[in-house]
Amino acid sequence: MNWLTQRFSSQWIGWLESILAMLIVIGCAQYWRPHDPFFLNAPFPWLWFIPILMALRYGIGPGLASVVVLVGAFIWHEAAHNLELYYNRMYLLSGFILTLVCAEFRAYWSIRIKRAEAIKDYAEYRLDMLARSYYLVRYSHDHLEQSLISKPVTLRAAMTDLRRLLRQPDLAQAEVWQEFLALLSYYCSLESCALYLCQNNKFKQQAIAFIKASNLLDQDDPLFEHAIETQQTAYHAKYSYLDEKKGNYLIAAPLITSENQYFGMLTVSGMAFLNYTEENIELLMVLLSYFANQSVAIEQSKDLINKFTHMPADFAAEVIKLQALDKDIKVNSHVIAFYFPKNDKQNQSVDLIKEQQRGLDFSWEFKSNDDAIVLVILLPFTKVKAVQGYLDRVDRLLMESASIRLNHNSIQTKYIKLASDKVLEQQLMQVINFHD
Repeated sequence: MNWLTQRFSSQWIGWLESILAMLIVIGCAQYWRPHDPFFLNAPFPWLWFIPILMALRYGIGPGLASVVVLVGAFIWHEAAHNLELYYNRMYLLSGFILTLVCAEFRAYWSIRIKRAEAIKDYAEYRLDMLARSYYLVRYSHDHLEQSLISKPVTLRAAMTDLRRLLRQPDLAQAEVWQEFLALLSYYCSLESCALYLCQNNKFKQQAIAFIKASNLLDQDDPLFEHAIETQQTAYHAKYSYLDEKKGNYLIAAPLITSENQYFGMLTVSGMAFLNYTEENIELLMVLLSYFANQSVAIEQSKDLINKFTHMPADFAAEVIKLQALDKDIKVNSHVIAFYFPKNDKQNQSVDLIKEQQRGLDFSWEFKSNDDAIVLVILLPFTKVKAVQGYLDRVDRLLMESASIRLNHNSIQTKYIKLASDKVLEQQLMQVINFHD
């Protein structure tokens, strides 16, 4: 059946299977039970099992195709034996209704399952991002303790340099990749290394950036092959069984996003022995992952960031994804904006709300022209009742901690549901504009 699956889509396979299965079963019934092939006098009309199963498996279309075949065969049989079709109308009507009920059941639960899978996939993606963020914080602390004397740089400094680099207008330029490689070389103590881009799941043979290394990719290197196979960083200390195979690389680290999208491959062919440690390689993996994820986020949200220049790339990328999910599976997500005028409790109020941010939420903070702070919170998979509960919780928190109330003391709030049938830029402008 492989050739058939490749030739036809799954939808046409369902139609074809429904028709053929019904014909085969009718033929078998005619052969084994010629006196009553449609089980009119049997305790149960077994032939209706095929339309029911097809409706449950493929939906209403293939299910009705089986019904048409069954009804057509039934009419032919009745006409051939000079029987009255009128007296068997309930046999056909009841089976037809049962098939429709099963098709509706399948359609309803297919939508529910699709929605649940989309939410699960998004939650897994965000969980992976949160795990990387927490690991970043932990490693920053450890790295600070270990390298404060020997090398006065921290992971925070590395992230600051990376963010500055990611603000370049065109990340595809070779100069940007060369500067990125120079940052990796400095913070991870790489002596000779090269970066190779990946397009359409194929790595370019020529390096886009390299430092004291060959600019030609050795795709037969065992570490490179292992990194491609496992989609993880490969190095000899971790995979000692690869030592038996000769290769030119000490490290092969893929640039891959949380959504398993390949950007390229970093190969390291020279590194000081004392720096060839698991901690240093972990730092390298963190920096590569951060750069890959942020590059994708910036590319996906370039138009939105050009419109709102102070919007973080990750916020922009997530709001685009959630609008697409609303279009595909009708999952509600909301955007809430808080307006805090300039006063002595402004920063305290903003910090209190940020502390209430859930794991899946994103925040975007900027100053308006009147020095007020606008804090925008993105709430994925949140219905209107949950938004109201969130605002009530924030209101109680502000009252207990700062003796202020939402929608009082010049503090304003707005929220909108992300709608797939409206322009995203207009929706965001509507929620952050407090001077209408």
